[in-house]
Amino acid sequence: MHSRNRNLARWVSRAMGMVLVAGALGAVQLTTATSASAVTGLEKVHSPASATDSQASKTVTARCPSGKQIVGGGGWVHAVDRYAEDNLALTQLRPFDSYRDGYRVTAEEIIYTSGNWWVQAYAICADPMSGHQIVTGTTSYSSQEKQHAKAVCPSGKRAIGSGARINYASTGEVALQIARASGPGDITRAQAREEANGYSGKWNVTAYAVCVNRPYGYEVVYGESSERDSESTKTATASCPSGKRVHGAGAATSGNAPAGVGLQVVYPYNDLRRVMAHAVETSPTSADWDFIVAQAICAY
Repeated sequence: MHSRNRNLARWVSRAMGMVLVAGALGAVQLTTATSASAVTGLEKVHSPASATDSQASKTVTARCPSGKQIVGGGGWVHAVDRYAEDNLALTQLRPFDSYRDGYRVTAEEIIYTSGNWWVQAYAICADPMSGHQIVTGTTSYSSQEKQHAKAVCPSGKRAIGSGARINYASTGEVALQIARASGPGDITRAQAREEANGYSGKWNVTAYAVCVNRPYGYEVVYGESSERDSESTKTATASCPSGKRVHGAGAATSGNAPAGVGLQVVYPYNDLRRVMAHAVETSPTSADWDFIVAQAICAY
């Protein structure tokens, strides 16, 4: 592709086709406490786009309006031309709370490319929620090629949003493969793996959970990709049931996805009804890496 608009249109067109698949898939429904309340003030905020060039690493931040809290978010790596399309992956999807809550996204060239690309972050924000806190869990600092972290919400709370971050690795050496909540929503998981040629340095990965007292209608929904073999790219979409909206977005490859596979898109749609996930082989492989999933954390 040779323009942002054509590239965006191509992915959105694919994602629309996945909605029927996602709608046919089951969801994990949690029992709602009688004291639970609906979330108010829910909105999606876009970050400014990063520079469009061939810089090896780019970070952007979407900030919530003053007075609102972060509940979830996502990111999208856009390749302007075909030379960069399959060489990029997400390395940070991080919710944070500060003077203005937000969601920070980093993407990197896992394989060097001279093609131009850019990245954008998305924050899902809401009025202050009961019990809101961000919990983390980090793996040991090591040179293990695949690392898996989890963040556990305090008893009785549920993850309304998730995130993941690779720490200390050199640019382009490690990619995210998993950033999602569990089915019951009590924990979140993050997985990262070194690129296909390996990495001799030490690194670790952090999982993030935005934990709250369970809101009314809380539900974790998954949608699987139709691609289930050794395809070079895979796309999945998850849709909230009628009347519910997306509060958190997540994505995951299979747990045994090979090195050289990484997440490229975790996208909550503007209407906050659906989530799209996209993963790529940054290094071509004949290995079967099964389906990927998109995740929507839904509530009223």
